[in-house]
Amino acid sequence: MVAEKTLRFTDRNLDLDWFSQRIVDDLNSEGFTTQKSKGASGIVIQAQKESLVRDLLAAERCLTILVSGQPNDCSVRVGIGKWVQNLAVVGVEAVLTAGLFLPAQVLEAAWNSRIQYDIMDDISRIAEGKPLARKVA
Repeated sequence: MVAEKTLRFTDRNLDLDWFSQRIVDDLNSEGFTTQKSKGASGIVIQAQKESLVRDLLAAERCLTILVSGQPNDCSVRVGIGKWVQNLAVVGVEAVLTAGLFLPAQVLEAAWNSRIQYDIMDDISRIAEGKPLARKVA
């Protein structure tokens, strides 16, 4: 089962708006459809990749990323959730309380686990100011 994973960055002086936008830009460059919403709890990013695997497994599933905290103590939660139509209208708090960080089914879990690992690696590289590793698709 794929579970929520958390990255924590301290003493980086990250502008969270810039940081979350870099995450969105990276996801978009990797072929994901994204949406982002900011609320009192942080910035929620949802990412869904168009693919045959995704279509066969669960079209409503997506990666849900929460960027929260302060510039020198920020955390990024990455989990599997359900795609919310019009995330900006729903709001961050509703997304977080709707139980969207859900474990996935076994077959879907293997695929999502790999995607989740790659995205978490990219997020760490962005936070550290390192170049992103390009994946071979």
